[in-house]
Amino acid sequence: MKKSGVSIIAFIALAVAGNCSAESVSVEQSAERKQGREWFDKGQQAIAFGKYDEAIMCFEKVLSINPGFTDAHRFIGDAYMNKGLPDSAIESYKKALDSKAQIVPALVGLGNAYFQTGMYAEAQSFYERALTMQPDSAFARIGLGELYYKKGVSGRALSEYQKGLALEPDHAATQFKVGLILQGKGETDKAAIHFYMAGLLFIKQGDRNGAMEAYEHLKGTKDERLKQQLHDALQPSIKQRDQH
Repeated sequence: MKKSGVSIIAFIALAVAGNCSAESVSVEQSAERKQGREWFDKGQQAIAFGKYDEAIMCFEKVLSINPGFTDAHRFIGDAYMNKGLPDSAIESYKKALDSKAQIVPALVGLGNAYFQTGMYAEAQSFYERALTMQPDSAFARIGLGELYYKKGVSGRALSEYQKGLALEPDHAATQFKVGLILQGKGETDKAAIHFYMAGLLFIKQGDRNGAMEAYEHLKGTKDERLKQQLHDALQPSIKQRDQH
């Protein structure tokens, strides 16, 4: 009986020790996740403020804490794209494909990166893969539109751009490109609406040059009402241009 009692006590002690060890590991993992999330948030803030080197450093810190946090690779790719380094972005986007949650953004990112390097067949392949997985991916549609526009296939470009705008109407550059295509087709009334929208969106983004370019094209249409409205919205920029 005595021997049995000692065995039971020992068993309880081992169980308690095991539970304490498991709790310790759990607390440690929780702390690492929290630390990784903090660096991830810092990285996203850095991208928002255009601090791309800082963003890359933050996301690499995330991966050093938790190598399984593969979403960070996608944002490193975005930072490299904003730095004008598509080759480096390609490497990061490929690593991001290991993340199921980010696979469509990574595919679109790869499409954009290959487009920037002039590898159009590869770009198209990744855009189409993204759309196979997520047909309502606005940026995959817009990417395909850019690709066809670059190739001079304006009809297909217009189709893809319009599908993209149906999902993401606040994309200024796409509104402008649609305006250009419609204007080239002689559909100036429709083009005017897109130039006007592009101008307002460029103003909202702080892109004065883009807004002025949209306004100049809008002036080539007959829609006096939209011309006046965009002219009024652009007054500070117009005055600045005329002074030079």
